[in-house]
Amino acid sequence: MIHRGFEAWVAYADGQPLPEFDAEFSGRQAVCYIPSKRGKRFILCWKYHSGEHRVAIRVTIDGVNVGCKTCRPGGAGRRIGMRTGSFSEGAYHAFEFADLLTVAGDDAGAFLRLSEGDGARISESALGTICVQVYHIESELRPAIPHPSRPAPFPGMRAVVGHESDADKKWHGDAVNPAHCVRLGRKLCTQWSENAKEAGVIALLNKDEGPYITFEFRYRPAVALQAKVQGIMPTSDIKSLADDEAEESASDEDSLTLEAQKLFD
Repeated sequence: MIHRGFEAWVAYADGQPLPEFDAEFSGRQAVCYIPSKRGKRFILCWKYHSGEHRVAIRVTIDGVNVGCKTCRPGGAGRRIGMRTGSFSEGAYHAFEFADLLTVAGDDAGAFLRLSEGDGARISESALGTICVQVYHIESELRPAIPHPSRPAPFPGMRAVVGHESDADKKWHGDAVNPAHCVRLGRKLCTQWSENAKEAGVIALLNKDEGPYITFEFRYRPAVALQAKVQGIMPTSDIKSLADDEAEESASDEDSLTLEAQKLFD
C-alpha cells in the first residue's frame, strides 16, 4: 500500500509481495487484507517515496512490538525477523504464520501452563494484524547507547482461551479452516555492521502528533477471506495460492536463507 508518500508491504522470505485485498485509505490510516499460509516465513518492507523528515518505522504483530528502524526520504528498508538475544549470540529469528489453537473448557488453564511460551494471553482484538506505524523524528539520533541483550518477548499467539460463539468460529476458523497467528521461526544467518551494534535514541518531532501513517495488514487464511461477505478474495486467487503452496512445501528446505545487513533495532 502507498499512502502519504510512503509505501509498506508484506512479502514472503524470497521477496515476493503478498497480494492485498479490499484496501481502504482514510486520513492517516491505510488498511487491507492479505492471505496467510501456515508455515510460511515473511518479511516487512517499506520505501519512503517523498517527504521532508526522517522517520521511525515501528512494527507490531498481533499487538506485540517487534522493533523499530529509521529511514530517510528516498530510502527503503525491511524487517526480516526479530533479534532475541545478544549480537554475539546472533539470535535473530524469522516471522512465520502458524495455526491458531482454540482451547476451551476445564483444560484451557492447564494448556497455557504446560505450553508456557507457546501459549500467550494477549488482546484478541490485535490478533491477525501486522501494523507498520511511521513517525516523524529529528534528523539526527541522540547519542548512541550500548544495545543490551534481551530475551524473546514475542512467543507468538498460540492459543485463544474460552468458548466461542458461532460468529467467533466463522471469523477465527474451525478444525477444517483454522485461523492463523504469527510465531518466531528458525534462526537466520546474519551479518551485523558495527553501527548496528548500538542503538541511537529517537526523538519525535511532535510527541502529541502520533503516527504520521499507520498501515494495518489484516492477515487471514485465503479461504477465510473468500468466505467473508461478498468475498474479499476471488476464488481464482485462492486456487493459485493453493497450487503455489503445494509446490513450495516440497522444496521449502532448499529456499533462500536470508542474510541481514546493517540491521538497526
